[in-house]
Amino acid sequence: MNPPTISKTDFLIYLDTPLHFWALKHDYNPAQSPSAIDLFRMQQGQQVEAIAHQYINQHILPQYEKASLLWQQTYMHEPFLARTDALIHDQQQDCYDLCEVKSASSLDKEDLYDITFQWIVLTYSLPLRSAFLVHLNKEYRRQGELNLAQLFVREDVTEQVEPYKNEIRVLMQAAQQAFLQDSPQGLAHCRKPDECPFPTLCHPALPEHPIYEISRLHKNKTILLEEMGVRAVQEVPADFKLSVKQQAYVDVI
Repeated sequence: MNPPTISKTDFLIYLDTPLHFWALKHDYNPAQSPSAIDLFRMQQGQQVEAIAHQYINQHILPQYEKASLLWQQTYMHEPFLARTDALIHDQQQDCYDLCEVKSASSLDKEDLYDITFQWIVLTYSLPLRSAFLVHLNKEYRRQGELNLAQLFVREDVTEQVEPYKNEIRVLMQAAQQAFLQDSPQGLAHCRKPDECPFPTLCHPALPEHPIYEISRLHKNKTILLEEMGVRAVQEVPADFKLSVKQQAYVDVI
């Protein structure tokens, strides 16, 4: 039997909702199958990866004097597992540049967490030099044949990754501890019951009108209500500070 592992995808789920992570790693079945839009996005992501493979071969590798491309390799530092998109081995310097492919057209914090997780796992096996995000160029407009050189942007994020390393190491250890728990007690649940894949764990005995229905209620206020034992809209205290629209909704309910 293979030892239990925590993949990059698992880790990102932990960052989003620790309880969802625990449920998936303990063989709970999601209540909902992926939606049509989820499946479409996954298909789009696979299409972008395939085209990015061509882009890296044709436009990035030639920038090195002598290099080879390692495509979608898996590396492990127990229990953490990282499957990379592209690693370029600079054979002259004997070091590696990590390239993460994204089907989005800009960089966000989750992308940096993603790349940092990979960096930490890979450094136990390889001498890494740089990290790049390869993403779509939002300024590109196709005219005729697809122009790969203009379709993608290769963004150097090596310096942006650096300040995240200590934080991600701590979060990786926290994810490992959550994984080892026999029960999900104490792990944070989601606050979107309509989309929750594990409603019996996150939202048992949910009232007819839960506080999560209140539009644009800040996470901090939601947590405050939870700590007060308030789960239903009807239970929100009269003096609890809300916006005019939020208060109108509470009043109607």
